[in-house]
Amino acid sequence: MLSLKQNVIAHLRTILVNKLEVIHKAMEEAQLAANQEEKSSAGDKYETGRAMSQNLRDLNARQFEEAKLALVAFDKAAQNQAYKTGESGALIKTAEFLYFLGPGLGKVSIPEGPEIISLSPIAPLGKLFLGKKKGQTIEFQKRKIEILEIE
Repeated sequence: MLSLKQNVIAHLRTILVNKLEVIHKAMEEAQLAANQEEKSSAGDKYETGRAMSQNLRDLNARQFEEAKLALVAFDKAAQNQAYKTGESGALIKTAEFLYFLGPGLGKVSIPEGPEIISLSPIAPLGKLFLGKKKGQTIEFQKRKIEILEIE
């Protein structure tokens, strides 16, 4: 399962880096739009357009910072390759799904691998996995989920 986990980590990191790049580009485009807004005879139109572009840039800047922090947290959690309990960075195998506790990206198809669920440790299901070990069972939405393996 270790090579699978390495593939999962590499793929999730690629997704996070791509997300950072998209947000950064959107932030730059919003700043460019704010800088290029021309003064018009309408007066308020110029200020409104510039303010809207600046607000969008600020929103993208906040999302960019959040995405950077998520990537740093992911890299830190992914350094420890072997886990015995559910914690950030653990790959958890159940009868139904493979879960990765880390960024909350949802269902992710791993190239040349299975579909996994990238689940935040602060999500309701993620919280239930925290501290659990192989062989333990959790209950979520009236379903019992047995942990078959943790890596």
